[in-house]
Amino acid sequence: QKGGNSSFSSFYLIFLKIKTHSLTYIYTALSKPVGLPGIHEFTAMGLLDDKMIDYFDSENQEKVPKQQWMRERLPADYWDKGTQSRKSKQHRCQESSGPPKQRLLYLNRYRVGVLPSINQKEMVRALS
Repeated sequence: QKGGNSSFSSFYLIFLKIKTHSLTYIYTALSKPVGLPGIHEFTAMGLLDDKMIDYFDSENQEKVPKQQWMRERLPADYWDKGTQSRKSKQHRCQESSGPPKQRLLYLNRYRVGVLPSINQKEMVRALS
């Protein structure tokens, strides 16, 4: 409408669906070998939404993916750096003194809200 007063009101509703994820790291360290298969002096694992995504133990000395999507999307240097980080944590646990030396469980838990535009690879990189 030319020359007249026109009022136009508009508003937008934006709905963002935010999904919450949990990322948990569990470290176990024993004071001495127990001599049982599958029980190691040191183990570490990452869990995303209570599903194991990576694993490391004192026998194999390598951080490995436990989910196919991680194996496919994360480069080798991610796993190399992760291996070095886990070895460092293992070393700190083994050198720790003070009762009790066998700290069986060390737990970090994070709750993360992720916008739909962030894919799993970016989320994992941001949290690592």
